[in-house]
Amino acid sequence: MLPYVGSLQIPMTFFIIALFGVTFFLFIMVSGLVYFRLVYHSHLSGQTVPSLWVEIGPIGMAMSTLYTMLHLRKSGEGISFDLGWWSYVFPIGSFTSGTYALEKLTGSNFFAVASTVQLSILWICFIIVIWNTSSGIINGKLLKSRIPLSETRHLSLINK
Repeated sequence: MLPYVGSLQIPMTFFIIALFGVTFFLFIMVSGLVYFRLVYHSHLSGQTVPSLWVEIGPIGMAMSTLYTMLHLRKSGEGISFDLGWWSYVFPIGSFTSGTYALEKLTGSNFFAVASTVQLSILWICFIIVIWNTSSGIINGKLLKSRIPLSETRHLSLINK
């Protein structure tokens, strides 16, 4: 059970289990859509690959890693930076906090070293993403409008 919750211990436990249930079924639905797309359609572009990393879990991480490697190989198209790169930070942070919790729970030196290595990787990823996001906003390349000018004029006439 959950420590330090007091009289809300049982309701909080049921609430957490309910949230897990909701997110589990959403995970199954999104996974089905993603893998259907990977099997029956052409492969995703390098720009959309980072969004696969949001799908956390053993199968999602193995598939995301393989898809990333597909685009990073010499014959691949590469992965250009966009805001989807923030998707790399989330799963690494989740695994890092989980490993850190295992180290605190077990007192194992293995988990202490693993969580330190993962935290270093997380910080490196975070610095890369925040640097590219900041420079992309400053130089104006990241937040460009993707609506053609003709459609923008049409939208402004509708709003008048």
